[in-house]
Amino acid sequence: MKKSLLALTLTAALFSCKKDIEQKSLEATDITGTGYVKGNLQKTVIAPNGGGGWNNDTKVAAAGVNISVRVATNGFNGIYPNSNYASTEVFSGTTDANGNFNIAVKTNGTTNGVNAQVFVEGWQGTQDTIINGVTKTGRLCNYFGTTANLGVFKGQSSYLNLNRWSFNVGNMSVVNDNNNPTSSNLGTAVVTGSVGYTVWQSSVNVISGTVQPAAITNTYVMKSPVGTKVYATFSNDPLTLSPKPYQATTDANGSYTFNFATVNAGTPGFGQSASIWVSDLQATRDTMKITSVYTGTTFVSTSTAIATGRAGVYDGFNNNQGSLFSNEVRNAVNFVHGFFSFTAN
Repeated sequence: MKKSLLALTLTAALFSCKKDIEQKSLEATDITGTGYVKGNLQKTVIAPNGGGGWNNDTKVAAAGVNISVRVATNGFNGIYPNSNYASTEVFSGTTDANGNFNIAVKTNGTTNGVNAQVFVEGWQGTQDTIINGVTKTGRLCNYFGTTANLGVFKGQSSYLNLNRWSFNVGNMSVVNDNNNPTSSNLGTAVVTGSVGYTVWQSSVNVISGTVQPAAITNTYVMKSPVGTKVYATFSNDPLTLSPKPYQATTDANGSYTFNFATVNAGTPGFGQSASIWVSDLQATRDTMKITSVYTGTTFVSTSTAIATGRAGVYDGFNNNQGSLFSNEVRNAVNFVHGFFSFTAN
């Protein structure tokens, strides 16, 4: 698939001839398939050691843990290696009662496979004590999340092998110990914004029945389609002490909202930032036609119409937000896709 740049400085004459360029669908022609990310997650409990003492490293299943897998759509190790459409597909799953998970991941059909970024989300739970098969509820703990990169291949399973959650490993802690913020320091930071994209605008005045020359710009902003995905990675989740992935979708107004769990400003060891991004947007480069009618100098009416244009891709981009502490509200973190390219043979 070839991707040709549509210059944003087209003149009106060239703009009127866009129909002469042959189109090519953005549907990827690469052979795809399904691979699997599998694994088993375990946590530790306290149990008698058989010698009159206690062992705090006895393993049991960690059930209900959320795992997400992010895969790029394009590139050498993307789902569609021959495509220029840069986006991210997300696949998710949860561990079962035995701590097992099995997540189906879309992959390409080549021997290169896809590079999958796996997020094991942190969580809170109790470290219990088991005596003669009876579970005694223990202290509330933070079980830290982690990330890993895996190669995933069509028709094959890739296994994520992680250490158990254990004090001995150092990937969990008591909620109210000195290494963690207490509940009084916890709060929420809110980031809101919108997603849109620019289209051509053709403005025509009709004065006393005479059509005036059109003024053409590329600055008219359309709302993104409902359900457009916005991604974020928060630097340090206060409950799990690890990066946490977030995902939001746009509403009918093109708006999105993130509510980040965070800490109060000044809490030692917490910088609290977020990387927020939108992927490339598949759309058509349309034209908003605006016709204003005048009788002499007296305004009469305005009408608008959309002319569908060439299919193509608007480039995605990201925005970094820092100092996201409790009660912080960041509005108007907006994304407006402007750089457009179309497909042609």
